[in-house]
Amino acid sequence: MFGGHHQLYQWNDKYYVSFIDDFTKFTWICPLCYKSQVQLVFEKFYAFIKNHFKANVKYFQFDGGGEYVSLKFKKFLATNGIIHLVSCPYILQQME
Repeated sequence: MFGGHHQLYQWNDKYYVSFIDDFTKFTWICPLCYKSQVQLVFEKFYAFIKNHFKANVKYFQFDGGGEYVSLKFKKFLATNGIIHLVSCPYILQQME
């Protein structure tokens, strides 16, 4: 997730979260008004992938930011068989 920028358009989106397919490097970028929306956006993204591509998300890697470590989010990942990987913060190579 990245953000904290000044509002550029008429929408209130200050943050963005990106989801990257590790194999194809295809990237989805989703705007957020608040960091707390990450779980909701991921749940919608997960449903989109399952419905449109008939595929499963196997791994979810993040930098350990607070928006990713709630019990509710961890439960969603575990319930759907998604393994969560935590990379070291500020190490770009681990996030590629």
